[in-house]
Amino acid sequence: MARKQLLSEHLPPLIFGTATFNYQFNLDPYALGPTKIVQKALAHGVRAFDTSPYYGPAESILGDALATSLVQENYPRD
Repeated sequence: MARKQLLSEHLPPLIFGTATFNYQFNLDPYALGPTKIVQKALAHGVRAFDTSPYYGPAESILGDALATSLVQENYPRD
């Protein structure tokens, strides 16, 4: 029987959590400059993001940041 691979063998060593892009931690998560934060994270090698519908607008904020032309041109998805 083949060895079952662990999830940790598929995930990158660093994952950006987007929980701070919600109203529980910040009165206005949009004021954090999330697009610049996501672009900076990508520039420093982050290739995975953790998000959840329980994080308020975090999924939408992350989606907007990933949809920018800078991200699309410099960090295309495989």
